[in-house]
Amino acid sequence: MTLLDDLRGWFSRFIVTTTPEDLDVLALWALHTWTVEQSWTTPRLIITAPLPESGKTTVLDHLSRLCWQPRMMATAPTKALSARVANGSTLLLDESDKWGNGEDVRAMFGIVNAG
Repeated sequence: MTLLDDLRGWFSRFIVTTTPEDLDVLALWALHTWTVEQSWTTPRLIITAPLPESGKTTVLDHLSRLCWQPRMMATAPTKALSARVANGSTLLLDESDKWGNGEDVRAMFGIVNAG
């Protein structure tokens, strides 16, 4: 068994996905966070669900146990986010669709999009 198999197994114990390949993506992305400093770019993982209350936060909770320096954030003031990005943390942003569209939120998405 490989590390990716172990990670996939972890996710499959707690999370039901739309397709089995989604578990592979979660495992690969969690592993990627440990090697991101070796890359020029990194993919953003967007977790969606067909219905509300489908377990998106649960997925983030499990990612927070497996990713490099996880920082779970339900709100993200720009200065705090900038400090966390600067130290190389894995940002796990929850409920970002409910943050509104004020200046701080637009600045936060600018920081995330800039990588």
